[in-house]
Amino acid sequence: MASIPELRRKTGLNLEFIPSRAKLKPITHLTGKSQNKTVLIYISEYPKDFKKLSHWLKYLKKRGYDFTAYFTYTENRYLIAVRRIDSPCCLYIDIETKEPFISRRYRINSKISTFLRYTLYYTGYRLKYKRKNNITNQNI
Repeated sequence: MASIPELRRKTGLNLEFIPSRAKLKPITHLTGKSQNKTVLIYISEYPKDFKKLSHWLKYLKKRGYDFTAYFTYTENRYLIAVRRIDSPCCLYIDIETKEPFISRRYRINSKISTFLRYTLYYTGYRLKYKRKNNITNQNI
């Protein structure tokens, strides 16, 4: 088990550690709307480090937004959990692989998808948008 100072040194973030029992599922894609058409959003590139995440968290704190960010350990991996107060779920980011996760108990609806897209974009993930004409929830 890594120590908290080791996690802080590895990521460059000064966050507290809160244990979690969340069951996670990886985020493979999101959906959105653009000009009344459904858009699939894929992660095309992961960030190399957590500098953009650090800057984004400082920006939110400076602007007075309510959010929570902390280190956690679940399913044999160390993660960074980020949650806006107005969002119902957390975004979990694996410290080693930078892979994003969400709790299994949440279905990604439009509000959660907007939060995830916004958070992933401002924390350094490159997103790829693919417009589809006839997509329903059964096809996703």
